[in-house]
Amino acid sequence: MMNYLLSVSENTGLTTDVCGLSVVTITFDISISEIFLPLINGGTLVVAVDDVTKDGELLLELLEQEKINLMGFTPSTAYMLLDAGWSKADGMKLLIGGEAWNMELAEKLLGLGCSQLWNMYGPTETTIYSAMAQVHSGDSYIPIGQPIGDTVLYVLDENMQPVEKGQEGELYIGGIGVAKGYLHREDLTKERFLPDPFMNGGRIYKTGDLVKLVATGEIVYISRLDFQVKVRGYRIELGEIETALARHKKVAQAVVVLRNEQRDAILCAFVKAIDGTTLLSEELRDYLKGVLPYYMIPNTFSLVKEFPLTPNKKVDRKALMAALESEPLSENYVAPSNEIEIGIAKLWEELLGVHPVGIKDDFLELGGHSLLANRLLNRINKMFGSSVRLIELFAADLTVEEMAHTVEDNLIGSLSDEELASLLGDIEEE
Repeated sequence: MMNYLLSVSENTGLTTDVCGLSVVTITFDISISEIFLPLINGGTLVVAVDDVTKDGELLLELLEQEKINLMGFTPSTAYMLLDAGWSKADGMKLLIGGEAWNMELAEKLLGLGCSQLWNMYGPTETTIYSAMAQVHSGDSYIPIGQPIGDTVLYVLDENMQPVEKGQEGELYIGGIGVAKGYLHREDLTKERFLPDPFMNGGRIYKTGDLVKLVATGEIVYISRLDFQVKVRGYRIELGEIETALARHKKVAQAVVVLRNEQRDAILCAFVKAIDGTTLLSEELRDYLKGVLPYYMIPNTFSLVKEFPLTPNKKVDRKALMAALESEPLSENYVAPSNEIEIGIAKLWEELLGVHPVGIKDDFLELGGHSLLANRLLNRINKMFGSSVRLIELFAADLTVEEMAHTVEDNLIGSLSDEELASLLGDIEEE
């Protein structure tokens, strides 16, 4: 851990004037970076409370109030701040990691005036982050970067031999940051933690990441080699969710895929029911709550008559997302009945990619989360001219019906009867 902290401090040039912000839970390994990078340099640490970390506007206020100049976060948090109106980051050093991101987001952050923007790469098994790359405006891609001190990166083929420039391979990480293994999982430890073939006595970690060694010698992330994905910083094995679903007495087969990997990622489960049985998303969701952590519970469930197959007779996961035979499992659809409900339902459909949305549907169950809620709230306030805060939105059930009540109450408290009638008339006409 100290090796990591000292290496990042040196690369970013941190001094005693650093004022860092901690926004992630302490159960997330990135918190070690957030907490100790400012402190070991004699700087200041500001810890954001949970309500602030979920509200883009409140988080922006905290950034300005405390004059934060060092911040590490996931791309999802960056999008939340930008959606809330983040327009100035003069002199800030930004460390982005935990999820894959792209140059579109990089250009937006650089446009805020930050002094440094870094891509941070590394799995928990090698101590927080193992490599970092400074990103500049005009770059064509975001590389994994150079290894931090006392760390080595290998791009190897299936025979554990180094690939040549221009070729793809799996990324392996060596050095003093490599963990001893997984607690009480000797089988998985032997599979993932291997002897270093190029250094006597060394050990390397098999990341499962497919990368490319480009002509410049830099390493660029391509995709996962297995079915492990990241959703808002949490690493999730899709196979583990599928196994849990398959144990349900009414499920014959289950496949889970990730939609919108770059942003607003949600887990989508496709299930085939045992002949003669009826399945509803509510019973599957309740069942999984008893066997999986909350972040591994799929956001949507669809019933599939038959799974599409590849020529190799494997489930075609890409085709699943467009499968015409997929049907929503919910039978609780109630259509919007007034202008506010219709407007909010349309916003849900745009943000969640779900159609149709009824007034009894739950935002979280359809794939929403706190970061998406910020985007939704910004769109709601812009559409209706309201001034609803996130805490008000979460005070009631997260259904279209309850959100419409919250917006209506807000408008009634701030507009005259004539203004409210005129606004609703404009929305209906649109």
